[in-house]
Amino acid sequence: MTPRAKAPNAHSVSAHKCRRFWLTRGLAPDLSDDGFLVDPDTQSAAYAITPAFSIESLAAFPVVVLLGEPGMGKTIVLEQDAERLDAEARQGGYFLLNIDMTALGGDQSVCESIFESVEYRRWSETSDRLHLWLDGLDTCLHNVPTLVALLLNRLRKVDRSRMFLHITCRTAEWPADFETGLRELWDHAGVEVFELAPLRRRDVAEYVRNEGLDPDAFLDEVQRVGAHQFANRPITLGFLADSFRVNGGFPSRFDRGFQNGICARQFEKPVHGREVGPGYTIVNLRYEKTDFPLNGIRDVAIESSQKRGNIVL
Repeated sequence: MTPRAKAPNAHSVSAHKCRRFWLTRGLAPDLSDDGFLVDPDTQSAAYAITPAFSIESLAAFPVVVLLGEPGMGKTIVLEQDAERLDAEARQGGYFLLNIDMTALGGDQSVCESIFESVEYRRWSETSDRLHLWLDGLDTCLHNVPTLVALLLNRLRKVDRSRMFLHITCRTAEWPADFETGLRELWDHAGVEVFELAPLRRRDVAEYVRNEGLDPDAFLDEVQRVGAHQFANRPITLGFLADSFRVNGGFPSRFDRGFQNGICARQFEKPVHGREVGPGYTIVNLRYEKTDFPLNGIRDVAIESSQKRGNIVL
């Protein structure tokens, strides 16, 4: 099956297909590489405080839950791995079903898209494996209040020994009752939960280079003002690159004018619903004064016509 992947926004940092890594849930990333993730592909990784894993290395687990904050690039990572798995599936005799759950609006659409799909029916008539990707569980939960019970009920009836289940969800919205139910269906060791790690230095350098900027000068400026927590997250790296392009650097003090400039340049249009939420627009950055410029950023305020919320950086 060809994965149903959406074309990413060309200007989106999340669309920059760098190699991403995952951390065991609850463990802090090792950012000892000047505020960036210690590169797991280098010898330095042997001394990392917290190990980080490639998505390929998680393939042996029957159930993998992939969590991440808004704007960290979960969906792009899934699409990359779905492309890899699809190529392997065409040669290796297993099935791949990649479901965009943000587009599902009710119990019937969930069942039709997953358990009553042509691909699923074909798999059920074979002895082959199925890799089932469920992307955007958090959005679907808002549209389908009975989703957890529905999925657990249907999964209870299938041959789980031939199924590999992969789920993406925002960290704060991952339902505990769903995790409990999955651990009851699969043995406890068969369910693993990971969180998407920040960017590596090389990822940032490559993105900046592709934007036509000098990566060494950019990273030196990030170091000078202490903007690592912006540079190692896709949702804010883009604004830093824009600011560097326009101004040739960052202000020594993070004042209100620079704050407003962030909103005007990076968030003048509604942010893609897969990463922030349908109808949301970034309207303000809230920060606390500290001794180090930029390090006082705490969250990004968002609003829609229905509710307000925060994106924790």
